[in-house]
Amino acid sequence: MVVGQTLGHYRILEKLGAGGMGEVFLAEDTTLKRQVALKVLPPDLAASQNRLDRFQREAEILAALDHPNIVTIHTVEEAEGVRFLTMQLVEGKRLSELIPKGGMHLEQIFDIAIPLADALAAAHEKGVIHRDLKPGNIMVTDNGRVKVLDFGLAKLRRDSEAEMATQLPTEPLTEEGQLLGTAPYMSPEQVEGKMLDSRSDAFSLGIILYEMAAGARPFQGESSVSTMARILEAEPQQLADLRPELPPEFLRIVRRCLRKRPEDRYNDTRDLLVALKDLRQDSSSHLSGQIAPARPSPPVIRPHSWRLRVAVLAALLGVLALVPGVFVAFTLFSDLSAIRATIGVVWFGLIYGVLVWAVSCSFASRHDQRFTHAAASPTKHKEASLPERP
Repeated sequence: MVVGQTLGHYRILEKLGAGGMGEVFLAEDTTLKRQVALKVLPPDLAASQNRLDRFQREAEILAALDHPNIVTIHTVEEAEGVRFLTMQLVEGKRLSELIPKGGMHLEQIFDIAIPLADALAAAHEKGVIHRDLKPGNIMVTDNGRVKVLDFGLAKLRRDSEAEMATQLPTEPLTEEGQLLGTAPYMSPEQVEGKMLDSRSDAFSLGIILYEMAAGARPFQGESSVSTMARILEAEPQQLADLRPELPPEFLRIVRRCLRKRPEDRYNDTRDLLVALKDLRQDSSSHLSGQIAPARPSPPVIRPHSWRLRVAVLAALLGVLALVPGVFVAFTLFSDLSAIRATIGVVWFGLIYGVLVWAVSCSFASRHDQRFTHAAASPTKHKEASLPERP
């Protein structure tokens, strides 16, 4: 297939990639005027009945899985002797391109891990095991939606074959002893060529969780053989040593996914999904309790405090009124006796103080409504928020 070639009513625009189950092209559907991903099984591979069966299996599995986080299949067709399937075009980046050195922030991990676990749980409930789960098969769209790709190695669990016989072939495509998958993301039982169930995908998901958190895979060797040997025998470096700030519960989830024995992992992917959701909720609640307190509002003057201040001011003015009162009284009553002069001074001071107090209270009464409104509607201030996560 070359760019510009027409296959049926699809025009090839660009080659997007290639894998063990065929080549993927960006194509234009000239009938519906839309772009699709077109997966082609090359003629040399189509000569193998086993690959033909797998190709057909992938199409049927995708058609049976209706989930927002699993790529959607449109059609299975054959034109000019070429067998191909058309799928939803997912625009974005592969997870393998998004994992930074040092790992992702916890919230970013949740954004990917939760919909990924949800997609796997839906597939497992249909009896479908992916068997090739890895960052290269996980797309994150431009708007942040996670899409699981490439079910070319997917397998139907034996105990689900009867239930889905009308939708999927009942003969298993692989038997015990065959080794399929991508070495760094295989489960121990997958490395040993044993029969697989959903717990194998849980191990692969644990590897992805570890890689998203640490920025590196938990099992690494100089070759595929040495990598698989480490998966069988070695324990990964403690994630707590690499990311000590991560919640202990997240570390426990990853450890449980990476148990060597399948029976020690999550028996149901739905339980793993619930554990991730609960942890996210707990982590969000913990962070919301750490929001910086708001700046204190300026003090609001209450009406009663104004009345008190006016009364005190009036009293002070009354006392001060004694000073001019004494001067005036001694001037007016200088010819009287000392006792009468003193009485006159006191009366004059009291009358003067009462007058000042009455005027002050009248002023306070006129402004009381304004201060009452101010007390009922204090100035609002925005709370200080946490800085955004990098």
